[in-house]
Formats: sequence, structure tokens, C-alpha cells
Amino acid sequence: MKKFLTIICIMLCAFIIFTACETVKNNDDQDNANNDNVIDSDDSNNDMPDESVTDDNNQQETGSSLSADHLKAILDDAKLEIFAGLSEEIKPEMINSMTGLTTEQYLQYCKGNFYSTGMSAVAHLVVMIECNDADSALAVKDIVAANFDTGRWVCVFPDQSFVVESGNFVFLVSTKSQFIEPLTNAFSAHFDGQIGEINVFQNNIA
Repeated sequence: MKKFLTIICIMLCAFIIFTACETVKNNDDQDNANNDNVIDSDDSNNDMPDESVTDDNNQQETGSSLSADHLKAILDDAKLEIFAGLSEEIKPEMINSMTGLTTEQYLQYCKGNFYSTGMSAVAHLVVMIECNDADSALAVKDIVAANFDTGRWVCVFPDQSFVVESGNFVFLVSTKSQFIEPLTNAFSAHFDGQIGEINVFQNNIA
């Protein structure tokens, strides 16, 4: 009788162990299948072109580099070594603070990205704005003159702020007195003297 009960117990234990192993095996198979699906999904995504990168590249190619090129050339001609290498792209959320344009006005009149050079330690900001056409440039020129905040630095103030256009480009300058003439002359020379009337909308120079 004891021998019979022992055999029964051994068979029950074997059955329990076998059942547990099968459960673990099935769970492992399911996990592997899920992992394969994730990998396949990632691979398919990798095969698709990265539209965000493509859009950014297209935007850079549709004129935004012209603003940067013009600004760099003007700064080089003005020989303002102190600001060398400070040119940077203006992010969309900073357009109003750095130009006075609203997002709606930017979308209506401008194209490409804006490029600027500036410093926070002194009141100095130079911005090159590319517009859709010459008429848009004139509209942007007036908007900038009316809405640019010359007190944006809070603790320091520019000596003079002006805006001028050439073709579809608008040039905003808000800086110290010693930089006004070099920047004005460099802008005019860069566009072969074909510039509009300079609008000095803030002036603390005696």
C-alpha cells in the first residue's frame, strides 16, 4: 500500500512540474513574439524617411540661409570683431521679442528664418529679416519701427535703433553709438547702395 501511494505521489509531482514548465514555455513564446513585433515595427519605421528632418532641411534651403549669409557679410564688412561668431538663428518663440513682429505677421510677410547677432551684457542687437517681396519688406519695416521694444534689456539701453530695407530684406539695428555708422555703411555697401530710407525710431545720441 505504501509503495502504491509513493508511486501516486511521484506521478502527481511529475504532472505538476510538467504543467508548470509548459506554462513558462508558453509565456516565453508569447514574450518572444511580442518582441519580434516591436522589432519589426521599429525596422519598418526606420525604412520610412524622416519627414521632420526633411522639412527642416527644406526650410533651410528656401531662403533662410540667405539671411545668415547677408548678415555675416555685413558684420564682416563693418569689422566689428567684438561680435564675430555671435550670429544665430532666431527661434519662432523669440521672433516677437527680437523684432516686434507677431507670429501672424511673420507668417503673412516673411519666409525662411531670421538671423541675428546680439549681446545681453550691452544693448546690442542686429537682425536680418527675409520677407516674401519688396512690398512685404516695407510693411515689416513699419511694424518693426512701431513695435520693437528698445527696453528689452531692462538694465541697459541702446543709443540708437533703426530699421532699413533693401529689396525683400529688412535690417534692424539697436545698439551703441560707436556701432551705428559701421553697420549702416556696411549694409548700404553690401546692397550696392540700393537701400530704402533709414527709419531711426529711437535715438539717445545728442
